[in-house]
Amino acid sequence: MISRAVLCPSPPLLARELTGRDPAVPGLRATCTAAVAWLLEPKPQRVIVVGPAPATDDWDPAGRLDLSAFAPALDHGGKPGLPLSLGLGAMLLDQAGYTGNRVLQASVPSSARPWRRPVSRRRCWCWATAVPAGA
Repeated sequence: MISRAVLCPSPPLLARELTGRDPAVPGLRATCTAAVAWLLEPKPQRVIVVGPAPATDDWDPAGRLDLSAFAPALDHGGKPGLPLSLGLGAMLLDQAGYTGNRVLQASVPSSARPWRRPVSRRRCWCWATAVPAGA
């Protein structure tokens, strides 16, 4: 059973490493932080983050955001990070102090749904769903 759901935009600007103290984004960051805090308020057993990516797949729940595509100087080597939407979802959960079970699921945006506008890489969305304990 889904107890709560949050829809957060996932532009790369949510990552402080890319914008520092840019005055245009603190409000967006604060809103996303508040939404995730509300999501986690009932202490869910599991949080599921779903977002668009080049391929539909499950991702490593321990994976983290890789910003090197947006700022090559941030490349730390090693294996590639999560797709942007999932990485920002994981980052928001980390910032909220969530250490519970998480599921990261990527999906290719479908053009088969004519009522939905195609999602560009710069307008990705991440969804997080809180599943209550015992569900």
